[in-house]
Amino acid sequence: KIPFLLSLNLSDNHFTSVPKVVYNIQTLQILNMKNNDLTALNDSITQLKQLREIILKANKLTEFPVQLGALTQLETLDLSYNNIPSVSVDLSTFSELKHLDISINKIQEIPADIGKLKNLQTLKMGNNLFPDLPKEMAGLDHLMILEMGWNPNLDLEKVFDVITDLEGLRQLYLNWNKIEKLPENIKKLSHLYLIDLSYNRLKVLQSEIGKLKMINELNLSNNSLVEITPEIANLTNLS
Repeated sequence: KIPFLLSLNLSDNHFTSVPKVVYNIQTLQILNMKNNDLTALNDSITQLKQLREIILKANKLTEFPVQLGALTQLETLDLSYNNIPSVSVDLSTFSELKHLDISINKIQEIPADIGKLKNLQTLKMGNNLFPDLPKEMAGLDHLMILEMGWNPNLDLEKVFDVITDLEGLRQLYLNWNKIEKLPENIKKLSHLYLIDLSYNRLKVLQSEIGKLKMINELNLSNNSLVEITPEIANLTNLS
């Protein structure tokens, strides 16, 4: 066994699996395997009981690694830039997860189980294929940052029916979504500090935007705007 090692960075190599010696590092809290050639995880990963963060970004994973659910200390999981088509695991086992990145995959549906991640603070799921969000997601009381840019199939009306109940939400990213008009219930997101609507197809900024009085950063760049509502003057916190 290798005692006392807390963090191990093996990123940007050509590993096709996690090296066996890693499983002997019982004290390991952070494992970075970004940009390798992993296609799956071995069940031995469950031996790393102290793991709090694992970065599997930019590998060749085709399934959500169910084994990680056994790591009861896991707080940060980065699965971005892979080829994962679904989240077909029991997410209730990821009870301590605070930061989840599943962006840039091929995910076609967000499961109702996402609502069981009660400690989740950051959720990044841009550049996927899902059209809407499960109503259970409205129960994520601690969610502060939600990224959903680059989702070509997004039904904005259905999405807003869910996220307007996220009272803890502070940052919302909806860039690159071909948005032509904002839903009227955007005014319910009065607790937002930041909203990114860049690279969409907005022509008019509606009056409802004036209800977001906590906003200090509003990104409307690269749209087709020809008119901005006078109510934008209500956003006195804009920096």
